[in-house]
Order: sequence, then C-alpha cells, then structure tokens
Amino acid sequence: MFYTEDTSTLDQVSIDTPESISLEDEQKQILSQLLQMLGDKCQQILELWKLSYSMEEIAEKVGLDNAGIARRQRYNCYQKLLSIIDQEPSLKDILKTS
Repeated sequence: MFYTEDTSTLDQVSIDTPESISLEDEQKQILSQLLQMLGDKCQQILELWKLSYSMEEIAEKVGLDNAGIARRQRYNCYQKLLSIIDQEPSLKDILKTS
C-alpha cells in the first residue's frame, strides 16, 4: 500500500501486484470453501453480515423470527468458522496475509 503525495489528504492508493492478486484469489477460494463447510444458512448469514446488513434484515432474508435469533445464529456460525480455521494453522496464516 502506498500513500499519495498530496499531504492534505489521508488517501491510500493500493498497488496490485501479480503476487497480491494471486494471494487474494487464494484467500477468497479458501474462505469460500470454509463457508461451504458451514452449510447454506450459516454461509448466507455470514455473507449478509459481511455486507453490513442489519440483524433485522438478515433475520428477514434468512427466515428467522427476529434479530435476536439472527444475532445468536451469526455468533454460532462465526465461532464454528473460527474453530475450523483453528484446526488448520496453515489456513490461519494464509487468511491473515494481506
């Protein structure tokens, strides 16, 4: 990541290299595979959460009764994802690299 020469702004300009693009593709592929391991509902909940949907919107889209249940499901799905990643340290390293 490089900073612009304009000192009046704090903009950052990201320079994509072939290596960084390849790593990002690998990270996306691994994350997609991990989400598939969680099942359709968990995958949908986590993807909507990543897209900044509200818990009310997630509950509605996934067919849950209320935001509280969506919040609990999101927590459980996220914990399940983290436990899968923890079982494979090499995945943790790949996903951390940016």
